[in-house]
Amino acid sequence: MTRGIRSGKVPWPGGRRRAAVVGAVLAATAAVPPFVPGLAASAGAQPPQTGSCYAHRGPATYDSVTVPRGTGMTYYLGAPNSISASGKTAAELKPAKNSTTLWVHCVGAGGRFEFTQQRGTTIYALTTRDFQPGGDVLLQVSHTYPSQEWFPAGTNPHTFKNLKTGLYLRIRNSGPTMYQAVTTGLTPTAWDQATQRSR
Repeated sequence: MTRGIRSGKVPWPGGRRRAAVVGAVLAATAAVPPFVPGLAASAGAQPPQTGSCYAHRGPATYDSVTVPRGTGMTYYLGAPNSISASGKTAAELKPAKNSTTLWVHCVGAGGRFEFTQQRGTTIYALTTRDFQPGGDVLLQVSHTYPSQEWFPAGTNPHTFKNLKTGLYLRIRNSGPTMYQAVTTGLTPTAWDQATQRSR
């Protein structure tokens, strides 16, 4: 012990083996980066949620999206009161504003929207995978798939074009009628938006 101190080397309690173990632990600790909120999502983890919107995708805005006036009646883009877990429930036109016509807009890359509603602990998004016009726009669990993202255009009224299919969110040629399923097509419907509340 005295010899180590005189030579300028401080002996490590427990000997060389313990010193080697502690050194390895310190090296491993130094290699762990500090936690930065939001980076977990890019690593493949499910991003945190605030209310009905993914926190890393921007602020949530609650809107009623309506069919333009001119048909003698205003209809609102809505969801049925009950949404099936099968993913086969279609979005529909409703005659009045209520909680089923309020949509959370989660804004992603390039300004793309997700239209989402939360029922219980499940978040549903407007979804379409039909490359042919005329298919129902469905309410399916939100995973931020291309089929659930829409490019907005215009400054009110707006049009919305699906990222996956390239088709527009629209009413049917036979509509609009109450509780009619919403569809997609080659030509857009112009939708008026009225913000109800935001955070």
